[in-house]
Amino acid sequence: MNDGLFDVLIAGSGSAGLQAALTLGRARKRVLVADGGPRRNARADHMNDFVSRDGWRFAVASRACAVSFASTAWASVTLDPRFALAHAALAYRYSFLGDKTTRAEFERGLAAARTAIEIDPDLARAHHALAANLMGLGRMDEARNAMQRATVLDPSYVGAMHDLSLLETNAGRMDQALYWSKRAFMHAPNVPTSFYQVSVPLSWLDNDATARWAEAGARRFQLSSGDALRLQYILAVTEWRSGRPDAALNRLRPIVKERAKNTEAQLAFADLAVIAGAPEAAEHLDRTIGAGFGDAHGFYSPYTPRTGRAFLYLQAGKRAAAQPLIDAVLTSNRDAIQAGDRGFPARMQNAALLLMRGDRAGALDALDAGVRAGWKDALFLEHDPLLAGLRSEPRFQEIRRRIEQEVAEMRARADFRNLNEWAGGPVVSQ
Repeated sequence: MNDGLFDVLIAGSGSAGLQAALTLGRARKRVLVADGGPRRNARADHMNDFVSRDGWRFAVASRACAVSFASTAWASVTLDPRFALAHAALAYRYSFLGDKTTRAEFERGLAAARTAIEIDPDLARAHHALAANLMGLGRMDEARNAMQRATVLDPSYVGAMHDLSLLETNAGRMDQALYWSKRAFMHAPNVPTSFYQVSVPLSWLDNDATARWAEAGARRFQLSSGDALRLQYILAVTEWRSGRPDAALNRLRPIVKERAKNTEAQLAFADLAVIAGAPEAAEHLDRTIGAGFGDAHGFYSPYTPRTGRAFLYLQAGKRAAAQPLIDAVLTSNRDAIQAGDRGFPARMQNAALLLMRGDRAGALDALDAGVRAGWKDALFLEHDPLLAGLRSEPRFQEIRRRIEQEVAEMRARADFRNLNEWAGGPVVSQ
């Protein structure tokens, strides 16, 4: 009987309201959901009665769904070429592949993102995916515009805020990066990725504060998720930057041993193993390169595994083995820069590679270009073994002093408020 009456009126169509409607619908109740229109998009840490995932913690369900969604997106766009969200999901997936493999994946991601935007110009995820691939190609100004467009279309879009923070860090604007990571934290304070995202710009502003912040996050979250693991990577980096390479390596060794199939963990250790002088660095890099990740971006350093391997060959007196790697990476970086890459990774790598060739003047020019492109880590220059041959150069010292001055100015502008409260203890002096 339809008498126009409802059993339940639900005010709000957020996660809780929709879930309540679903549960009541299963109980054969007539339900009316009233909604004001604007999307809130707030994170829900737990959900019940989730179809096919009943009883799961949402973080677990999301990881399980993430793998399947990337593959089913292909089928989705085949069945419905006008499915904008599926095109956007593919585009963002390409940005991950590009970060771990080759720049060609970023180009594919641009095409997929532009298709999504053509279909739905107001889809925030499409603009976010476009920005992620532009950032991978080093087209920083275009990436910033696209990422900001995503946050305008969806002011609560935490993922776009996180990536905008990373973009600003890569551009050497740590005060702006901290702003965006803190803004995201306020939307999603109870997930490890929010702690990680704050730690990235904070690490270049204040290494000791970063260690305290990441420790607070690590105490709160178990090592069951990739984002919680990233807090351990950050802690290892702070240890290395503090002149404790053995502590950094010992922190990561059990993680990579227990997670042999975790690509990010293996790449993070490969990155640190080179600059920290791990005895197993060459063997680990050989496995990494053999697995197809020779051009993967470093988790912390600006070096790819191929650049690190060339350095280790030279340390072992094997120039004949190092030279093809040096030449290949320099050629790849030249092509990227000519194609419009304005980021620091190619330029910082060139500094190390040209030094390996014996071109000190060219190495200093490349280092200066890398710093101007966004690399603002003076402690890295102090400890990096790949650039050790330049440290006695007056120009090297001038570049380092310039970084320290610029970071001091950013530190004075940065807003550190609330970090102590969020960490549950003293992190920074306010």
